[in-house]
Amino acid sequence: MYTPAYRRRHPGPYDTLGIRRCPARRRHLVASNEPDAWDGLPDIVRRQLIQHGTDDQLAPYPNAGLLAGRISRRRGTRSTGHGTPTLRSAAKRQAPARDFLRG
Repeated sequence: MYTPAYRRRHPGPYDTLGIRRCPARRRHLVASNEPDAWDGLPDIVRRQLIQHGTDDQLAPYPNAGLLAGRISRRRGTRSTGHGTPTLRSAAKRQAPARDFLRG
């Protein structure tokens, strides 16, 4: 979620997911640590876009291949560097998402 340079300058702890005692944050962490959707991935019938950054530590790049192997109607993209590209990212990182949404 943070670049190595940011973590060196700001040693944490980080409140990225909200206030530590917030019940929603706890539920999010439980859902992230105990996913139960793996068996249902092959049942997805809508098109899916799987995007990962090669240096992303929250969603490591090898996870994209695992997801792609379970979802039949998917398109995968990757970006070099930290983080998963979003619609608010730099223009060169927006193109795959825009193409997917248009197509």
